[in-house]
Amino acid sequence: MVRDESEADSTTSPYFRSSTYTSLEHEDFEHDLNSAYQQMNNHLEEFNNRGSDWTLDEVISMEIVTVPYIPLDGSSFLPMPPDFQNIRSVVNIKKNDNKC
Repeated sequence: MVRDESEADSTTSPYFRSSTYTSLEHEDFEHDLNSAYQQMNNHLEEFNNRGSDWTLDEVISMEIVTVPYIPLDGSSFLPMPPDFQNIRSVVNIKKNDNKC
């Protein structure tokens, strides 16, 4: 960001971030990416609307970070600890598949 050279500090490098989005396989990644871009653009506009007289000179970097997201799901049967095996208030259903 730059502004009038007569000012004492004529350059600055502000940082704008978007929210974190969770995208599953069946969801539209492009929609989340566009939302993140719009959110960062709104932060830039808010920065300029504060009367700072800054103008965008160049984008130094833009980083998109993605990580795999695997939701937890059911698993196979696990035996109860010995302390709970004789208590009749806990039910441990034994199934033959990995569906919870």
